[in-house]
Amino acid sequence: MVVAVGRADAFEPYLDALAPGAKVNLFAGFPTGEDVLAVSANEVHYNEYSLVGSSSCHLSDFEAVATMVADGTLQVDDLVTTTLPIEETVAALEAAKAGQDLRVGITARS
Repeated sequence: MVVAVGRADAFEPYLDALAPGAKVNLFAGFPTGEDVLAVSANEVHYNEYSLVGSSSCHLSDFEAVATMVADGTLQVDDLVTTTLPIEETVAALEAAKAGQDLRVGITARS
């Protein structure tokens, strides 16, 4: 699981969906004072979860992933739950901010 939203309340509900041995990557900064996650130590221990963080990347990383998406090696169709035209960007951001839909894609063309 990759958490790319710096909100504990967006992350914690998915803990129950982790398979044994899952690796969770926190690829987002969390606001100071809102950076504590409620994670059961027993769940981590008995299910052998790995919780890691990562920051920064290089253009070559983006290029490699773009190639994998383009050639179908990396399946991403189910990562976006709602797609909206660029004219509805404000509505998409408001839905994400309210926690109504955190996986919204914006299309550049209507």
